[in-house]
Amino acid sequence: MRVIPSSICPHVALQEPDVAASEVLKAIIVRSNFIPGIRFQLGWRGVKDCCFASDAWTMKLAGYSGVFGIRRATVVEQDGVSVGVFPVSYFPQPDEDIVESFSVQAGLITQLKEYKTLLREYVKHEALCDAFTIGAVHVAVLPDGTGFTLGLESSSRLASVAVDGVVAGEGTELAEVIAAGDFDQNIPAWDIAYDFFRVLAASASYCMQHQPGRMMQRIREGRMVHYTAKGACYAVPDTDEHEKQLVLEYGTIPDSANAVLHDPSWSDSLHDLWCHNEQVPEEYAEEAWWQSLPDSQHKSLDKKVLGIVDKPRLIILTGFLGSGKTSFLREFIEYQIARNQFVAVVQNEIGKQGLDGKILGQEYAVTEVDEGCVCCSLVGSLKAAAIELTQIFQPDYIVVETTGLANPANLLSEIAELEDLIVFDSVTTVFDAEAGVRCLKSFEVARSQAAMADTILLNKVDLVTQEQLALLHEEIRRMNPRASVLETVHGDVHPSALESDVPRNAKEKRMPLLLTDLRNHTHDNMSSISIKLPKKIEREAFETWIQALPEKVYRVKGALTFIGDENPSVVQYVAGRYDITPHPSDAMSDFLIAIGQNISESEIQLVV
Repeated sequence: MRVIPSSICPHVALQEPDVAASEVLKAIIVRSNFIPGIRFQLGWRGVKDCCFASDAWTMKLAGYSGVFGIRRATVVEQDGVSVGVFPVSYFPQPDEDIVESFSVQAGLITQLKEYKTLLREYVKHEALCDAFTIGAVHVAVLPDGTGFTLGLESSSRLASVAVDGVVAGEGTELAEVIAAGDFDQNIPAWDIAYDFFRVLAASASYCMQHQPGRMMQRIREGRMVHYTAKGACYAVPDTDEHEKQLVLEYGTIPDSANAVLHDPSWSDSLHDLWCHNEQVPEEYAEEAWWQSLPDSQHKSLDKKVLGIVDKPRLIILTGFLGSGKTSFLREFIEYQIARNQFVAVVQNEIGKQGLDGKILGQEYAVTEVDEGCVCCSLVGSLKAAAIELTQIFQPDYIVVETTGLANPANLLSEIAELEDLIVFDSVTTVFDAEAGVRCLKSFEVARSQAAMADTILLNKVDLVTQEQLALLHEEIRRMNPRASVLETVHGDVHPSALESDVPRNAKEKRMPLLLTDLRNHTHDNMSSISIKLPKKIEREAFETWIQALPEKVYRVKGALTFIGDENPSVVQYVAGRYDITPHPSDAMSDFLIAIGQNISESEIQLVV
């Protein structure tokens, strides 16, 4: 049986042994979540990639209230075969019964106020990874891209014993938490990890449109960890439990390649449980990875056939420079994922390099429209983008995040032509509460953004006084008495506030504008400049430069690698306020873009 992984990921990636295993796993996870009906049938209930880590995801599965996580540990070349190890974690809800099976340390972590927030980027927190790992997925990809294996390794139980017990408290208020010789941890790891593997393997069969051609396993005696109050830690044999590896083979992989999968820590090699044309062992006969799903290129994947008849709802997300659109969008995406909804995003940037798509970390769901502004580059291509998104992804929502200098009115005529394809939901405008009044008084585009809105989010209200906030409310109401106005911090507002029971009609919404001048940022003499960067930049000198920028420079954004740093930092500057935050990836190139009114290169040149 010939199975070709290059049908789901770029062939060039499969030729790179240090990334091929990651690329195949990524393709399986991402592609199986494109179509809501298929996603639901496979068992996924939401998937989110970790923005600040490469090849790491959190996900919800049917039957589990907690969150699963999978991350890349290693991907290496062994005799030309790309072999990857991806630890699997399970993060229970704080009130789940299974919490009692995890260690005391893990139980305390689940009770932290910020527990759910930490899970979003759990790979950054070593304590989370250590406390909640329950097994590992193994992926091996042939160098010619003609086959791969997908495997699971875990223990029937992950157990640890506190030899001297555990006490907690201070001074005379000590209390025994674990009696001497009792379990600190006793997790049914294989059962939980196997439920995750079931969904992943079914997704692999769906993506490849082939069931596995071979199933192998190996089992060895389990081990139980003991630790003492003095810090000693050792493992002892546990004859009542076992460690197990289960491997599914897609394609025909020669025994010489399978030999690469031999882990020297195992005395036994993998042995066959099942091969093509044999009877499947009863224990595995009902697994979904044997069952067929509609071909991913066939019309049977049409959402109507799957019982999903709704058109995607389209939201225009606009707002002046630095208002916080990306922060809100991140919250909106997470909210919809939790509801098993798929969001496709069309972004654009003013300037030659996009930043927000990199910050969001949603490569597969974002179409960046670069090299220009929304009123010239996006108008005329929105229809093409919408058609592509609906055909490939069949999303539940399409969010058009415009540049901060876009007049949303310029999009309405094109949206009116899409009403057989989408449902126009709303125009949502985000305002920086601190700079809002100044923007409305100084920029025609900002006034248009306010006037066109169905919902207005006043963001960063924690930075202003009640008097300033009242003045902004008054200005907005004068321009748009119809819109609902909500106050928020960091874009954190319940996204259901954007959902309308009565879809907007783009043609009707555009009628009052036909007699007006649809202005864009050029009328405000706004422009962007790509700032030339020196090869080496001291952070202190850069901060001196950015603090001295003239008032007419309204926005600066980009990424810089400072002297002494290995990775770049993301720079965000809005109307005198700036923020510099480290970015974990070294793949982002340095760039810096300034946006302002009547600005020139000479007056904002970066000299350090």
